[in-house]
Amino acid sequence: MASLSEFATEKLGDFSPGGSLADIDPISTGEVKKNLPPYLTEGEWGNQRIEALLATIFWQIVMASQEYQGVLHELAVRGGPMLQPEVMVTPHGMKTNPRYDLLILDYSDPTLNSRIFKLVNISPADLRDAHLVWRTRRLAELRRLEAERRVSLQGLQAYHALIQAIGPEFAVKALKKKDFCILAAPLPPLEYTSVPPQAWRVSPSPGQMPTSTAGAIVKDARNQVGVTACLHGISGGTGGNCIGRAVQVYGQHGTVWDFDQVSDSCFIDLPYLSTGPFAKKPTAGPLQNVTPRQYETVSFDGLSSGPGVQTTVQSWSPDIPFVQRYNQLKVFTTDVTNQGDSGAALLDVLGNILGFSFYRTGLNAMPAFSAWVWADSVFSALGLTTL
Repeated sequence: MASLSEFATEKLGDFSPGGSLADIDPISTGEVKKNLPPYLTEGEWGNQRIEALLATIFWQIVMASQEYQGVLHELAVRGGPMLQPEVMVTPHGMKTNPRYDLLILDYSDPTLNSRIFKLVNISPADLRDAHLVWRTRRLAELRRLEAERRVSLQGLQAYHALIQAIGPEFAVKALKKKDFCILAAPLPPLEYTSVPPQAWRVSPSPGQMPTSTAGAIVKDARNQVGVTACLHGISGGTGGNCIGRAVQVYGQHGTVWDFDQVSDSCFIDLPYLSTGPFAKKPTAGPLQNVTPRQYETVSFDGLSSGPGVQTTVQSWSPDIPFVQRYNQLKVFTTDVTNQGDSGAALLDVLGNILGFSFYRTGLNAMPAFSAWVWADSVFSALGLTTL
């Protein structure tokens, strides 16, 4: 079974990734970097994060262009309102300077060959127009988040500064510096990771067998302590309203206080939570304002898979890191999750929460991967902070 990165390299080839996007003015003046926490941007890891972030923003601009819709038609990408393709920025090739291509896994015939589009002929005028569309949309999203008070003032300021740092010529210059491709392929069979009711951590009601794994210990806007959990594990896969539902977490009685269907998440109020397994999982909160780092080693504790399981970041949704209320953002890793791991928190080496376990591909899938809902979107949707 090939990982997402291996799959992309196999189909697209391992050719030159081009120069650094961080050298593009005014990016080279540090306008992006200076608005991010130093611990995220220092050293070689920091440089890789910045490069990954800039490549992701390039794809956001391309996807806002008129020509992008024509490319999707040319590639015969298939989907629908309830069958959205998985679209992901996929680093592959050299680990120190990878390519950042767009992989689209759609609902086409599984026997259909992969389709490739090389992004060389998109016009500079279209990219400049797309930048204006991208900027307008992002600023409108920030205004909505501010009105809903879903993001802190500091977070809003950081997002605003990032948008302002990306000028109308960025995508034009980026396309001259790097080779970019779009690869479309059939979406492999998927499996939600909390279907069989075996001895797992979160029970959908007291006395029932557990069906999923708790994610992070958090507090909500009322300053009430509780935990995150996956909605499909609590609701039995229906995704319906479960507010007020009595549940059980590690033998402790709790109540579902809030939920969000888009991010497949819910907040479980645990009024008597003080010590126990959750106290052993300190985190730095959700990763914000940057994308994950290519090939980053990350880990999680899942009841089925066990504690401290390591995996590698392979891809991420192209709209990351911008939180969007009605967009299900995801991080993709090598296929390591198992049934029962849904809701488990994915942590990087600095203790940032990248995501919560959502689904994995089925047996012998090509490519094979595990999907994690972007943690920042869960925290934003439910109004949560870490302790």
